[in-house]
Amino acid sequence: MPERLEFFFDFASPYSYLAHSQLGGLGAEVAVRPMQVLKVMEAVGNQPTTIQSAAKARYAFADLTRWARRYDVPLNPGRMRTNDAGACARAVLAAGRLGQAREATAALFHAFWGEAAALRTIFVGADMFFGNDRLDFVRERLAQPVAA
Repeated sequence: MPERLEFFFDFASPYSYLAHSQLGGLGAEVAVRPMQVLKVMEAVGNQPTTIQSAAKARYAFADLTRWARRYDVPLNPGRMRTNDAGACARAVLAAGRLGQAREATAALFHAFWGEAAALRTIFVGADMFFGNDRLDFVRERLAQPVAA
């Protein structure tokens, strides 16, 4: 029987996303445990240095980019500060009641970090096109003459 590991993570953490992308290759049964790392840091008197220091934030972005290339996973931090990591964690806990916590975690990590924010909702005039798979329809709409 494979070893079981518990993966404690925060959806707001890009390093959690990167670590999650590699769990399947460890040969272990994974139990996902969402948490809020900022709350833990607060409880122990720690603060995220990437928020305190612009230089550290620039370095962290370069470091994250390197790891994403190494792991061959997309990394799109554009929505990092707008997504509700707490709601994602609660969704995983709810999915766990149905035995789907790992699947929900993977889908939410992909949506949070793996999808490009720029192509999430697109408007041309009053017409809305949702998702990058609708770009052909966007091209068609853009090719239509503009009403006077």
